[in-house]
Amino acid sequence: MPPRQPPRRGAGGKPGGGGRGGKPPAGRSDRRDGPPARGGKPGARGGAPSGGRSGGTGRPEKRTERSARGRPGETEGSNRPKKHQDERTKAWGGVAKRGVGKLKPSSAGTASDAWRKAAKESDQRERNRMGGKQAEWQPEEWIDAGPVRDEARKAVERGEQAPRRPRPPRQLPEDVRSEVAREAGPAWAGRVQDRLQDAARAFERERYRDALKLLGPLSERAPGSAAVRELHGLTLYRLGRWRAAIKELEVAELLSGSVDHHPVLMDCHRAGGRHAEVERLWDDMRRGGAGVEVLTEGRIVLAGSLADRGKVRDSAAVLEQGPVNVRKPKDHHLRL
Repeated sequence: MPPRQPPRRGAGGKPGGGGRGGKPPAGRSDRRDGPPARGGKPGARGGAPSGGRSGGTGRPEKRTERSARGRPGETEGSNRPKKHQDERTKAWGGVAKRGVGKLKPSSAGTASDAWRKAAKESDQRERNRMGGKQAEWQPEEWIDAGPVRDEARKAVERGEQAPRRPRPPRQLPEDVRSEVAREAGPAWAGRVQDRLQDAARAFERERYRDALKLLGPLSERAPGSAAVRELHGLTLYRLGRWRAAIKELEVAELLSGSVDHHPVLMDCHRAGGRHAEVERLWDDMRRGGAGVEVLTEGRIVLAGSLADRGKVRDSAAVLEQGPVNVRKPKDHHLRL
């Protein structure tokens, strides 16, 4: 049990306030309800409470009660100046209000005023340097950018033109299509033709590895097609696989009966160091009635083979024997 507190004394100094039932006796009033003390100031016993205690209760005054009475700056008797309240920044925090204060225009003027002032000072200094005279006006000099204007005009014209239609893919020659269809059979004819066309397009775009992936199965499906074996051999040649290229190109020449790929075969043997085969193929090509273009390519390969063996004069002599002095040279003539 909590300890028993002593009874509160009344006005007469006795417990219960001096009368029965705790009421004060008749004819006497409670000192707390009496007049204020001498001097007109509330004392500890009579008037309003002092020392932060609420009136009539004897308990400490709460913070809410002090705020309800108003702050010292808001009362009529306060000597402190009231702060200016702006409705626009009423709900802002302290940091925002201080920032707004810094953004207020200063009495020094704006940046535009400072720029005008600096411009006037610069103009005055220039006049002083010129002896008090204003600088002469000089007209602007325009430079004619002809090539740039022409390129811009062409770009505008290209933008106004209708978009070009994509060119249809190049079709295989009819003789090649018939040969592939005959060798692949009716069940595989269309598929082999499409794959051969894709391989030829990849070869033209120098995507030799993609072309090789397509031509390997085609050589197995249509081994008797000269077009398939020829394109397969040329792809291997571009990839530097000399022995495999020689095998495919020899089969292609046997199937077609031509010597048009002798220069490529000569170059493959030259890369392998078989110079005797290079000379043999050159002789076969001259006796086989090859065209001028094919002979020119073979002559270039033979001259390179002679130069590899240190026969530089013989190499130059082989090139000089070719069609050098031509009035209307073609591409194979320029290669000499």
